[in-house]
Amino acid sequence: MAVSCEILIARTEDDVFKPGDLVTGTIKYFIDEPTKFEGISMNFLGNGNCWWTKTEGGAISVGNSETYVNKTISFYTGKSGEELSGAYEYPFQFLLPINIPSSYKDGNCVIAYKIIVTFVRTTRREQFEAEIPVQGYVTTSVQEPMLFGLQKKLFPVFTDSKIALRGELENVAVTPGTNVNLTIKVNNDSNNEIFVRTELIKCFTLMSNHGETSANIILVPNTTTGSNIEKNSEQSIKCVVPTFVNLFSIQNSNIVKGEYKVRVTIEIPFPYKDATVDVPVVIGKIIGGVIAPDPMKNEHCDEEK
Repeated sequence: MAVSCEILIARTEDDVFKPGDLVTGTIKYFIDEPTKFEGISMNFLGNGNCWWTKTEGGAISVGNSETYVNKTISFYTGKSGEELSGAYEYPFQFLLPINIPSSYKDGNCVIAYKIIVTFVRTTRREQFEAEIPVQGYVTTSVQEPMLFGLQKKLFPVFTDSKIALRGELENVAVTPGTNVNLTIKVNNDSNNEIFVRTELIKCFTLMSNHGETSANIILVPNTTTGSNIEKNSEQSIKCVVPTFVNLFSIQNSNIVKGEYKVRVTIEIPFPYKDATVDVPVVIGKIIGGVIAPDPMKNEHCDEEK
């Protein structure tokens, strides 16, 4: 005896579902010979899991999980002496909740939405599943444009020099694949030629159910640009930081916080240290909201080395 099952989900225009969307489709299954079932059910499940290993004080595994949606429909309950065979269809529809995070997967975190069909017999259980790609809405309370600054103080023997940078981020919230535009004004009141670099940084933080966190900060490839600034000069530069269609912030989750930042760095010759400011941006489909980014550190000063 064999059961075959197809879960056919109606496609959307962009092949992803948004919070509040209606998910519709049909379950088609075929039973090749008369078989008695105790039940056939469908489960619409959205959940997230994260895990990692703490190394402080010995290796300890930590993690967290949460459920965003969990609905079950039993569309067949076994009847005494009844056997099923042949082809069957069952249409379905589910409504996605509003405040849910996007689908996501990496080596330490998975957020997934699935339809799971279960066939239960006395001696065995068979499951078939299909994934529903979800792209959650994101919010920001930051008004555009966002202003930011960075200052580097240098202390040579006879003169007091400094480098001051003032910037304007034109679009704090962008859709995936849209560029982030900046205007940066640099006052290089020093005897050093410097280099101003911009790039996109991915900052994803995992959160355990006991309050531990694990942050992973990486440079997004192919997003770095920069300009040379002559010594003892003032210059205004336009910068374009690209995003990509597969990048999106993650909100509305208690297991992972997914953020992106534009990192602006002043590169200064040795013996001075570089100075950096990270400016938060939100990537995704925007709706109005009240979520504010973490406070931004926007001034850096180093003593002479």
